[in-house]
Amino acid sequence: MEQKTQPRDRRLGLHLTYAAGMLLCVIAFGIEVLRGARGNTLSWVYVIEWPILAITGTFLWWRLLHEDSAHKEKSARRKLRQELNAASVARASATRPDEVLDQH
Repeated sequence: MEQKTQPRDRRLGLHLTYAAGMLLCVIAFGIEVLRGARGNTLSWVYVIEWPILAITGTFLWWRLLHEDSAHKEKSARRKLRQELNAASVARASATRPDEVLDQH
């Protein structure tokens, strides 16, 4: 449960904003379907657009909720890479030059 590393107020704000955005998308979708059914052909474009906006909003909401864990994972990978580089440099400096030539 890495989400708990974020402040509770921030998570609550993200959830409320997401809920309001989804409610807006559902209502707008319904309105455009009704308008399209009455003959407004441009409304059919919006019927497609509102679900796309809802999917995009869901993706962004998910990313914002999990950005701390992604940042920690990236930092852990960077630290591991640095440790591996330091170990390989230490190993390379520990070998004598004539041993390196014999290995090739």
